[in-house]
Amino acid sequence: MLLVPTFIAASGIHGIGLFAARDIARGESLWEFTRGLDVRFEFEDVGRFPLHVQRRIRHYCYVNPARPGALVLCGDDARFWNFAADPNAIEDAPPRHDRESVLVAARPIAAGEELTVGLETDADAARKLSHR
Repeated sequence: MLLVPTFIAASGIHGIGLFAARDIARGESLWEFTRGLDVRFEFEDVGRFPLHVQRRIRHYCYVNPARPGALVLCGDDARFWNFAADPNAIEDAPPRHDRESVLVAARPIAAGEELTVGLETDADAARKLSHR
């Protein structure tokens, strides 16, 4: 669940992006997994859906590097986060198999700035970037 106000708009990085609706301080929590809003799928469960649904799930989900057999679908606009070489959102600690990471601001983020994450936050990043 996003913990700060945001909006989606056209992105200079790729398609639609997620943007800060207000100034955000360095270290402020931006997102955390919230059961009931965000959904975790095991890979084998995704295979039970029709192919067009599987494609959408894989497009919008991320794969926690510590839980490579599971996908997480954000139930809010966090699914529009784009990758960047110098991301302004980082994990608060390395991901663990028993939890999802909390994303925090790596530096001050200005209102209207696109929120970005690094490739290391999604074990499926290379596949996603190859389909652009």
